[in-house]
Amino acid sequence: MPRYLVIAHFNPGQASHADVRNSGNQSKNWVQQHTASGTIESSYTFVGQDIPGGCAIVQANSAAELQNLLMSNPANPHMRYETHELSEYNAGIDQYHTVLT
Repeated sequence: MPRYLVIAHFNPGQASHADVRNSGNQSKNWVQQHTASGTIESSYTFVGQDIPGGCAIVQANSAAELQNLLMSNPANPHMRYETHELSEYNAGIDQYHTVLT
C-alpha cells in the first residue's frame, strides 16, 4: 500500500486559541484512532514552532483516499497540508541508478 508523508500546520490567524486547543484535542483523538487501525504508521509534532504542526507517515491506496482521510480530521478546517508519496529507500535508489545508466 502506498505511503505518504503528511506535513500539517494550523493556519495562523484563522482560529482563536480556544478553537486551536479544541481542534488539537479532537485531532489527537483522530490520530490515535487511525494509528490503532494502522492507517497512520507514525506521527510527530514539530519542536519549537510558533504555529502548531507536525507530520505523519500515512498509508492510503490513492491520493483521493488520502484526501478523504485528511478531510475527516476534526481540525481540518483550521489546517493546511503538504503531502508527498514515498517509496522504499532501496527501491527508490535502485530506480535512480537505473535512470542514470
